[in-house]
Amino acid sequence: MLVALFWSACAWSELTLAQEPKVLVVHSYHQGFFWTDSIQRGIDQQLDDRELDMRVLYLDSKRNQSEQFFTQLESLYRTKLSDERFDAILVTDNNALELMQHLAPLIKDTPVIFCGINNYRPSFH
Repeated sequence: MLVALFWSACAWSELTLAQEPKVLVVHSYHQGFFWTDSIQRGIDQQLDDRELDMRVLYLDSKRNQSEQFFTQLESLYRTKLSDERFDAILVTDNNALELMQHLAPLIKDTPVIFCGINNYRPSFH
């Protein structure tokens, strides 16, 4: 289901832009954390034969949980996303989804696909 949603978003973008789709993957945790690595392996396996420009970011929020850290992350990604547009954004776990909620004015109508959300409620998006 996740892959179907992802590809429908990318297919629409590919038709409108006629170029390699740009995809941003934002993981809440760090590379090397078993959960994050298993999700990234699944993404890689499903998208391996696709031509796309995929960027992968790790928020490292398992090891850094202070309010100041999250404020700095938001500022960093606010700068990054003001300079670059993506055709789809895939987020894993609550902290990455929360960051995208804060950055909603910048990402506008970019499809955000999410997985690994605890205690999901429709108000999360």
